[in-house]
Amino acid sequence: MRRLFVPLMLTCAACNTGTMCDTGIEPAMALTVLDASTGLVLSDVSASATSGSRSYAFDGPSSSGVLYVMAPAGVYTVTASRAGYTDWSRANVIVRDAGDPCPGAITESVEARLQAAPE
Repeated sequence: MRRLFVPLMLTCAACNTGTMCDTGIEPAMALTVLDASTGLVLSDVSASATSGSRSYAFDGPSSSGVLYVMAPAGVYTVTASRAGYTDWSRANVIVRDAGDPCPGAITESVEARLQAAPE
């Protein structure tokens, strides 16, 4: 019993930083897509975040109309499109890392206002 107790105590003492971390996985970005004229939330939107050669698709929408993407910290170009609207894009969207002792991305909120396509 003593052999198990001592290593366990040393391991726990080394890991105790005094900081409580949220154990949930947070999305890198939360994207709200709106009609630019009415301000109403749009559904049936395709959206992605690209950094270098990596591309991540947004999932959703949730009941609030927000799309989410899971991706590592970095600099992204976010694009959104929907039938009947002009494609939207924003470059240099920065997702920061929460850092030690709580690794993971800090969710960046992005709002896309799509313009109706000319008829």
